[in-house]
Amino acid sequence: MLISHHPRWVHAVAPDAAEQADLQARGVPPDFVRHALDVDEVARIEHAPSGATLIVLRVPDGEAGGRSTSLSVIVRPELVVTVASHRLELLESFSARLAEDLPAAGLLPELVHAVSAAFLVRLDRIDQAVERLEESLRTSLRNQEVLGLLDCQKTLVHLERALAANQILLERLRDDTTLALDAPARRRLDEALIELRQAIQMTTISAEILATMMDAFASIISNNLNHVMKTMAALTIIVSIPTMVAGLWGMNVPIPGGHVPWAFAALVSGLMACSVVIAILFRRRRWL
Repeated sequence: MLISHHPRWVHAVAPDAAEQADLQARGVPPDFVRHALDVDEVARIEHAPSGATLIVLRVPDGEAGGRSTSLSVIVRPELVVTVASHRLELLESFSARLAEDLPAAGLLPELVHAVSAAFLVRLDRIDQAVERLEESLRTSLRNQEVLGLLDCQKTLVHLERALAANQILLERLRDDTTLALDAPARRRLDEALIELRQAIQMTTISAEILATMMDAFASIISNNLNHVMKTMAALTIIVSIPTMVAGLWGMNVPIPGGHVPWAFAALVSGLMACSVVIAILFRRRRWL
């Protein structure tokens, strides 16, 4: 599907054979289109003899659990073509705020800036998810919250690798002489590179904190379970004494004082008193 959000920008989502032929008619080499449809393509720059330049970026992917996918940008003198294997949320938000009078040379820096900003948004969402899991883990006895933290940790690892690859790409792109970017475009790339480095630092810090949290909360879950088992054991001991005495009282054997009318009431009161004394003793020792 070919989408034109801008007079000098065409976006292709999983183009079929006819759409690929249309892209070739616009000056996009067929090899660039094949590389663009590979979701695992690494971040890189490639120049074609025809004058087109392929720039592969790693971008956050909402359909892959917050991990990254590839976005290919083919730059022509008067046209910018982006190709993705599926719909990307960041391109929709980017096209909504794109000025129509922006020249083709300014599209690439703005797109790179949008990618850097999308990583920051993704990191903020991960931090919010970790905070929600943290609140649940304080009293949890299940592994579901720990597995949620593990999924966040894996996402951070994927994002950290994608950010590092994009940083190397942007440093090469800023110094690339083939594209001949003007001074405003280079300044915009520098701003995007600063945001990208900020995202890398935030990802590293979040990953380190999350690794420490997982170890700590695994111990918390174990301690919570031990506390529950200790409470159940204490209650079992408190209940076992009246149960044992009641079992002996119910046997067909003579018991001293069994002929007295108030013997049953006295026995129940004594057992209750013993249970209360044991409960108070356990409470003082913090076993209950």
